[in-house]
Amino acid sequence: MSRAKNIVFDVGNVLNEWNPVALVETYFAHALPAGMSAVAFAAAMLREDCWLAYDHGSLTSAALCARLAERLDCDEASLRQFIDRIPHVLPALAPGIAALTTLMNQRDAGAPIRVFYLSNMPVEFAEVLERRFSWFGRFDGGIFSGRARLSKPDAAIYAALEREYALLPAETLFLDDALANVQAAQARGWCTIQVLVPDDVPRELARHGFEIDFD
Repeated sequence: MSRAKNIVFDVGNVLNEWNPVALVETYFAHALPAGMSAVAFAAAMLREDCWLAYDHGSLTSAALCARLAERLDCDEASLRQFIDRIPHVLPALAPGIAALTTLMNQRDAGAPIRVFYLSNMPVEFAEVLERRFSWFGRFDGGIFSGRARLSKPDAAIYAALEREYALLPAETLFLDDALANVQAAQARGWCTIQVLVPDDVPRELARHGFEIDFD
């Protein structure tokens, strides 16, 4: 068994798919500004003073939509409908959920492990996902950036999780898709898994010694 007693999951692209271009193509193509592609719109939406501020909790969804509508010359009401819809349609990633459920079941059966989340997530998205997916209620705890007003890869959000749940870095294994977030965890002495494709979750957990079934 791995030395890790605390397994910490990112949400986006680990447990739920996060593909902004596909979301724009599927749910906002009809309202794109003239001549703008879904790729260009998604890139503009994800700018630091827009989406990252929304993730951080320093920008409300209304303020985000107003800023984007003015900057990109698109209909604010249509944009607000799109943004509000996103958390309701984010797909769950089956390999990650299966591995997460396995770990939670092992913990409930007495295995000496705890399972947490650490995710950059707007408050409104977090609230919807918690209602949509029952497994959120089975975590031992976690931090969403929008509630904490802290974001990865800032060291402060990792320190906050350690402090709140008495995590020892050497006993903590972190899964995230973003290299910068993984490197920030490594700098604190956490063990890490960078998730490049959904099947990395069960495969890499098994490689770290956890009893996870995967094809």
